[in-house]
Amino acid sequence: MTLLSEMPFGLISNELDPKTAREYAEHITEKEMPEGLREYVEKTLLPRLQLKKTGKGFSLSTMRRVLIREGFTYTQHKKAVYYDGHERPM
Repeated sequence: MTLLSEMPFGLISNELDPKTAREYAEHITEKEMPEGLREYVEKTLLPRLQLKKTGKGFSLSTMRRVLIREGFTYTQHKKAVYYDGHERPM
């Protein structure tokens, strides 16, 4: 996975091509967000509760499960057509 600073942005607009955008979104949701949550839990939350991590701490898969249980999901949204009341097909 390439870093954001290495990603090819368009010269005129700052848009990513669909494949690169999808890869970046997957990288964020699969690696960076669980790592950030793990860091927060281990360095901020546990000390506030006067607890210490044991062993290697929390795994990324555990942090992913926590994110999913709390309602975070990675979904692809596709464009859709919406109709006003007077434009509904009969």
